[in-house]
Parts: sequence; structure tokens; C-alpha cells
Amino acid sequence: MIIVDSIDKGILYALRKNCRASYEDLARDHGISANAIKRRVARLQKSGVIHRYIVRLSWKMVDAHPLVIFVYSSRSYDDEEFMEQLGAHPLVGSVQFDSYGSAVVRASYREGNDIFKLSEYLRALEGVNEIEIHPIPVNRGERTTFSKPQLRVLTQLAKDARMLISRIAAKSRLTAKRVRSILQKFHEGRSVLFTIDIDPTSGANNLITFRINYQPKIINPEEILKPLKEEFSTEFWTEWHSASQNLMWIDFVLDNVRDAEPIAKRIRMISGVEIENTIAPYPIRWFTGYREAQLAKILHEADIR
Repeated sequence: MIIVDSIDKGILYALRKNCRASYEDLARDHGISANAIKRRVARLQKSGVIHRYIVRLSWKMVDAHPLVIFVYSSRSYDDEEFMEQLGAHPLVGSVQFDSYGSAVVRASYREGNDIFKLSEYLRALEGVNEIEIHPIPVNRGERTTFSKPQLRVLTQLAKDARMLISRIAAKSRLTAKRVRSILQKFHEGRSVLFTIDIDPTSGANNLITFRINYQPKIINPEEILKPLKEEFSTEFWTEWHSASQNLMWIDFVLDNVRDAEPIAKRIRMISGVEIENTIAPYPIRWFTGYREAQLAKILHEADIR
């Protein structure tokens, strides 16, 4: 169990945007040596905070949208069978239980019928009492058609998202210069994401989530986040909000649960905002999500050898 400090958070933010960022680039951004960055990354990997490096297609590439479903049941957070059942649906990408008694299911959908079928599946599981569905607005990226050289590169990156350019070149039978150009186009085009899956609960810190109800006639999500990011910059982790209701979830990584008290007090001072509950999430379990499955399908159909 490790303590995730502000430098670690900065590294994680950077790798989430581009998991192929070099140790040298990260070192320049954080004012420490490349070797120190390498040691920190290795420590984050070993502890499980960095779960995996992964290549994902953009939401627009797969014509899909993200979805979060809260599954309330009589099943326990350590029920392995239930966890596997929740993740068995092909649209589900991850499952995480929380202290409020729900399983937080992150999934994808392309149309309303997908949501209906997924909700039917979840409701049919033994012990499920209720589900709560929230489409999540995100930047969906861009769409493109891959060339054969791009598919060759993607085939290698699907095996190892941080594979060295020289090794990609050797395995894809392209020059290093061509590989570098293809990677640059991927970054600029926003159709392919090089990212990491992160589980802050694997560290010794405490992940605390505030579920917030807000009145849009009084305040908007950006106005809620601004003072919290400024006043609790070292604790703030991430946020997400519902596209169908006036709800937000704001995550903070804290050294001690007691540190949540001043944050809660500050949130209550914001006009038009109410804390519905404060949640402590448990570890995340990842499954093959829709975007990963679609990338695998594209590469299989391309039959790159």
C-alpha cells in the first residue's frame, strides 16, 4: 500500500492523457529526474494504482456513449460470483462496489435499446432490488478510417500500449520514422486513445466520493468545481455528472477520512448545492469493455500478419 502524493497524481493525470509519455517528458513537467519518475511509475504499477496501459478507440469511432449504472442489491461487495455476473455483459467495462451499498457499473451504449437490454440483464440477477441509470456526457473524440500501416501499428500497441517505437517498427515491418508519424497522427486525430486504467483505492490513501444534487437555475457544474479545485487542489481527483439528472459525483483522494470534513463543509457553502451522500468506493474490477472489443474486432478482421 503506497501513499499517492501530488507528484504521483500529476504523473497519473499525464499518463491518463497519454500513456506513451516518456519518463523524460514527465520529468521535465514535474521537476524531478527521469529515474525518479521511473521509480514512481514502477511503484504505482506494483501497488495496483496503475492497473494497465491500454489503447482504446474514441467513443465516436465505435458510435457509442458512456453509461454509469448503480445496482442496489442484497449481495455483498466481496461476492465474487456477483461481480463476475455484473461484468459478464459485453457492454460492461468495469464494476466497483461502494460503501453506500451499490455496485457502480460503467458501461457503453449505442442506442436506447442497448440501455433497455442491459437494464433487463442486471435486474434479472439474483438479489438485485433496484438500478439507477445515468448517461455520462464526455468528449467523444473523432472518427477516422485506418490505413493498413496504421492497423499494423495498432496491432502491436494492442499487445503493449507502451511498446518502444523501434520494436513496433520491427514487428510491423515499417520504418521507425513511419511509426513515429503514425503515432503523431493518432494523437492529433483523437480517434485512438493511449491511456491507463487507474484504481486509487489500491493505495494507502482514502478515495471519497461526494454525490451532489445541484439546481441548474442557480449554479452549473463548472461553477461548483472551480472553488473545490482551487482550495483542495492536492486532494481533488476527478468528477463526472449525469446527462439525465442534476447530479454530480466528485472524487477526492485523501490521506485520512477526516480530511473529507472540510471539503464537505465547503461544498455545503455553495449556493444551490446539496450533498446527497458521501461514499467510500472499494477496488475496481475491469472487464473487456465495448471499445476494447471493437478494436479487437477491427484488428481481427484486418488480419494483419
